[in-house]
Amino acid sequence: MTKAMRWGVSSLMIIGGISLGAFAGCSDDEEPGPAPTDQDTGVPDTGIVDTGVPDTGATPTDTGTDTPDTPDTGPKPADRAVTLAFAAPDMPGRFVCIGAFASTADVTTSDPASALPSTGALGIPDPSAPEDATKTTAFNYGAVVPVPLNDTAIAALKVFKVVLYLLDENPAKLATPSDCAKEWKNVRSDTKRWRAVDPGTVAAGDSALVSFIGCQGAPDATGTCGTAGNNFEIRIDKLATAKPATGNIGFQFLHLSQFPGSTASGAPSWQGVDIYLMPMKKPATTDGGVTDAVADVLGETGAPALTFEKIADNVKYKDITTSVTGVTLPADVDPEGSYLVVAPRVVSGASVKCSNADGRPSTTCPNYTLPLRPFLNPTAGYPRVGGGFFTNTNQVIALVGSGVPPTLGDGGAGTPSLRIPFIRASKWP
Repeated sequence: MTKAMRWGVSSLMIIGGISLGAFAGCSDDEEPGPAPTDQDTGVPDTGIVDTGVPDTGATPTDTGTDTPDTPDTGPKPADRAVTLAFAAPDMPGRFVCIGAFASTADVTTSDPASALPSTGALGIPDPSAPEDATKTTAFNYGAVVPVPLNDTAIAALKVFKVVLYLLDENPAKLATPSDCAKEWKNVRSDTKRWRAVDPGTVAAGDSALVSFIGCQGAPDATGTCGTAGNNFEIRIDKLATAKPATGNIGFQFLHLSQFPGSTASGAPSWQGVDIYLMPMKKPATTDGGVTDAVADVLGETGAPALTFEKIADNVKYKDITTSVTGVTLPADVDPEGSYLVVAPRVVSGASVKCSNADGRPSTTCPNYTLPLRPFLNPTAGYPRVGGGFFTNTNQVIALVGSGVPPTLGDGGAGTPSLRIPFIRASKWP
């Protein structure tokens, strides 16, 4: 394949927004399910910036004077999926390049046979000029980016050694404009800047997640970078794609928080925790004319009963559950009103069991209930790329960042580094 090889990912467009730094992009190879209906609780959503770039699948308005277009059936879905997750809390914004090398090449001394994109680098397009490479900005912390693949890109994954690498700056904006192919020589000596994938690593039917994790710097007072720090790395996980035996949605859990605990605040370490999902039903108006959320506070009847679904057991930093947990979500589930519960097993040096016989977390565990509102708001980002409570999908829930203080307010206030990305692993056949 020549340097003119077309990868077919130039159609990557930004249609989402930035919520607490969580960027969302969408490919036109796989469309996410419809976003849940926004239930306005009266609490303003914070930190949301809509990029305003229209969905590339939109049909132009017909003036009535032109000949109707032939209906667009859309591109054929790719037979494998690749998603990027920016989960390194202290990493500044980065641009992404993808290079193809001969399968036997030493990438530290070779130039790529082809690199994507041919101008500039992958990043967030400017809404006003999405095709202008000089206006592309860096992907930020919290970003979850599906990378669309066409037949040529799939062929490259089969026969080429593919290298994904990071750039600090947009090469198209340099004093002497550059591109991904030219910039490889400037980053290849830093092995933390790139990750090579051998031919056939991402095979047909695979859903691969490439995560940028750890920290580039030393630990800080919040515990975001654990006790060691300076441990940035790029990892690749094969996500579960098989439908779970029970339930209408499948969940895996990916533990990417290094929080070691805090003596000052008495908060225990998040290394060795049980994870529960607490899906809630949509608020219903009571006889008093208030929602169930308000009724909970007022002590009125009609509030939905709490249900706990355990999705991870005694997990630590860099653990990912090996199988999915099948959960039956009610038809009227409220993503924004639901919670993730983190239950540390170790308290003051003693290991405790978190689960009671009824499946609920034990009161002996210092449970942290994390609202999903900032992350599953329909305009926030993750739902825009198919992440969230979409039935008939497998989802990966990740926990990233510091746990001090571990609880986010419903309006989105709290520790800036805490993220709870929802990542779609696959569609069920």
